[in-house]
Amino acid sequence: MSRKRGKRPKDKSKRGPKPPRPPKPPKPFKGGPLRAGGTASSHEEALDQALIAAYRELSPIFLATPGPGPLSGIRCQLSVHMPTESEFWILITYGLASKFGFELTLRVPKGHLFETQPPRWALLLLSSLSDFAVQLERAFVPGNRINLGGPISLEDPTQLRAAAFIKEPTIRAIEGEYATQFVQIVGLSGPELEAGSSWDLGQLMDLILERVPLGITNIERECLLKTDPELRKRVQEGIEREGSTEEAATIDILKWKIGLRGGLTLTLGALAVSLFQGLLKGRTRHQREFELFDPDHQVTIRPGEAFSFEADPKDKRHLTLTLPESQVARLVEELKPVRGAYELEGWTVKVCESVITDELGTVIERVG
Repeated sequence: MSRKRGKRPKDKSKRGPKPPRPPKPPKPFKGGPLRAGGTASSHEEALDQALIAAYRELSPIFLATPGPGPLSGIRCQLSVHMPTESEFWILITYGLASKFGFELTLRVPKGHLFETQPPRWALLLLSSLSDFAVQLERAFVPGNRINLGGPISLEDPTQLRAAAFIKEPTIRAIEGEYATQFVQIVGLSGPELEAGSSWDLGQLMDLILERVPLGITNIERECLLKTDPELRKRVQEGIEREGSTEEAATIDILKWKIGLRGGLTLTLGALAVSLFQGLLKGRTRHQREFELFDPDHQVTIRPGEAFSFEADPKDKRHLTLTLPESQVARLVEELKPVRGAYELEGWTVKVCESVITDELGTVIERVG
């Protein structure tokens, strides 16, 4: 969404906090059978009827979510990908539609023959993103993407660290009084997220879904840009040909300081480096500006003939940077997600450590 230059965004999605980790996963709930037939009298009944229409032959389980969050629960349905005869879980949130008009879905592989409910990380992810939607006060829609600020599962080794949102492929949208759209979450690796920022996320997801049937999020999946040369080639060609459609991004750490002699120091968290470089390649090199945000700061970066910076006199939190191609090239090639200072003519980029915590606030990873 385009905005007037120099003003802070009204859209909180561009400057909200990182997705919170819920304190507890959903718990099994004995009640909650699907309600079929008749006219729906609530969003919950409308959701039940939509699921029955999509999965007539199966009986899902319902996991209740504790605490004050937006969800009343998550329905978990076993299904089969017929071409490979592999079972997977589809998870559907209950509770977002009444306020935002959408519910989230997620597909994950069934772990073993006697598995009775989906893995804990999948339930936590849905709860976390549902809480985040409430903080942002907006719905997620197909085409959105989010950096999770750490691995998609805090308990298992995985290369997936981000999520993209696509149109739900099986469950039909609900119309009428309880209108509801269904939006599916698909896990992405860090390089895949960067590619989506450097190019067009919709086109990238089309290519990924050709290789990941139904968008099933398997935490054991390797980064496709590393394992699929044809995909890597097509993405690179798209970046060079079209550039990025991404206009703004929220990052974990963003600060700046103007020295007494006029020099500028811009500070980024290590987690933001690859995203920053992706936007430089996909936006600045195609003569387009972009913006970075954290909850308290905004930086507009645009291409130009010479380096310059200007602090907004009306908004002390807003800075505009103009970068020539020579500096863009250096940042793309030399900047690393490692703590340190990178000197350029007229200014310095400082990379600091990013800290990842679990739902209890315990540090589980330090990046940089």
